Amino acid sequence: MTGPPAYGILRPVSRAPEELRERIMGRGFTPSVRDLEGLLVLAADSDRDVGKSAVRALVRLGPPALASAQAMFATATPPLRARLVDVIAKVDAQVSWLQSLLTDHDGATRRRAASHLGKLVDLSPEQARETEAALTRVMTHSRDAADRRAFAEALGRLASASALGTLADALGTEGLDGKRLATARVRIKQRAARQLPSRVDLRAEVPEPTPVLLHVRAGLEPLLLEELAGVSALVESAREVGRGRVRVVWQGPMAPLFSARTFLHLGFPVPTPSGMLAVDAVVHALTSPATQRLLRALTQGPVRYRLAWAARGHRKPHTEAVAARVEAAVPWLINDATQAPWEVVVSESEGKSGRRTFVELWPKRLDDPRFNYRKQTMPASSHPTIAAALVRVAGVKPADVVWDPFAGTGMELIERGLAGRYGELWGTDVDPQAVAAARENLQAAGVEAQIIEQDARTFSPPTKLDLVLTNPPFGQRVPVQGGVETLLEEVLGHAVTLLAPRGRVVLITPRVHTTARVLSQAGLVRQRQLPVDVGGFSAHLELWQRLP
Repeated sequence: MTGPPAYGILRPVSRAPEELRERIMGRGFTPSVRDLEGLLVLAADSDRDVGKSAVRALVRLGPPALASAQAMFATATPPLRARLVDVIAKVDAQVSWLQSLLTDHDGATRRRAASHLGKLVDLSPEQARETEAALTRVMTHSRDAADRRAFAEALGRLASASALGTLADALGTEGLDGKRLATARVRIKQRAARQLPSRVDLRAEVPEPTPVLLHVRAGLEPLLLEELAGVSALVESAREVGRGRVRVVWQGPMAPLFSARTFLHLGFPVPTPSGMLAVDAVVHALTSPATQRLLRALTQGPVRYRLAWAARGHRKPHTEAVAARVEAAVPWLINDATQAPWEVVVSESEGKSGRRTFVELWPKRLDDPRFNYRKQTMPASSHPTIAAALVRVAGVKPADVVWDPFAGTGMELIERGLAGRYGELWGTDVDPQAVAAARENLQAAGVEAQIIEQDARTFSPPTKLDLVLTNPPFGQRVPVQGGVETLLEEVLGHAVTLLAPRGRVVLITPRVHTTARVLSQAGLVRQRQLPVDVGGFSAHLELWQRLP
């Protein structure tokens, strides 16, 4: 769904540093170019958290912040000097410039430059050699222990055999220990593994009956259960096991599971003993024979995983501890945070029976065949699983004439077209970009529909409509001029005049009482209602029908 340009998008208001200080420390802050001067003031703040938050906001501004940071850098003093390095390097990293800063008069600036050099992933072979030589040269001659640690860290990230030799030679000198050498060895192994493609293969067979969790938007669990009732390959009947989660037991190729279109993604829960510390539980889960069989069976290429802790941030020490112990027990199972086809999601809880750690394996680099038609997206456009849910509730009738008043990028029309035969598909939207996106997505899906750049309040189809199918603007991501309620009243009030006898309206409604009043006054009766979470917003999925 996409709101028309006439609805208007609110423009950011210029803010002073004092007001920005509060804003940047909270969530959801969107910087404006007019905030640039205030953010640069805060980037020099003595409070480290304020300075780092200002840097993050400046990086989000992109080129305007880059130009200002470059102009200020020559005369900048600590702590601003090092923070400007972060802004410049994150927006447009220049290798030679960062190398020149390795001998800067400010220690924090030297160390930030080294850190960014170590994180560059697209260096040419020549640039990599020059960077390695510069870091080695400065590390060898530096008497500053903090510098030596930072340069050693950057060398380790370069992950070359010569860098590993340099670190081995420097082991035991002031500021350096075996930890950085071990980390460099791990990164060399990761880099070697990345040379080979790695992905999860839907055609491969789950080797034994295995529990699978299907994650779905909260409220849509009944629809997913209806879909799964038609999947004959289930070892056990599907059942709801929590908000937004449905459990099945599966064996064989995974592809048939993807005939269900309402779930977001799947995961494999791995049992762990209660009472274990988190690190011990994760190691136990990853090194278990069943996990090894599953990962080897479903992965094409090197088996790599990324640890994701559901709470308390990245937890780097815990991640490193798990990676080291797993590598010692299962050498072919590689921890890699950047290009892993598997994500290991770890969550913890405290209950009456004590501490419990839950581990779930999520396939990430997987070719989901359901929505590969989605070539174009836009802010606030429907997610295909929501569109599939709307179609599921609407039902499929071969002669249906269908209209989506807020067609957006075409998700609802595409899902209806893929679900089965239909008479005609119509879509309207006042945004020309949305119309172009919808047409491209429809072509990719092989679905024929008429998409018109027109206000829904004036649309007049050539024949009566059997189904109005839509996910209207909520006014959250795209502000609606005049208000969402007024828009819904006017569009739905017009839509019901176009309905054939026994016509249906299926929609996600953010204003339940408003839509109920309009539709019931027009003689429609609500046949089904499901509360649904549509990405952080509460709404209802409803089916209304005109009865004889």
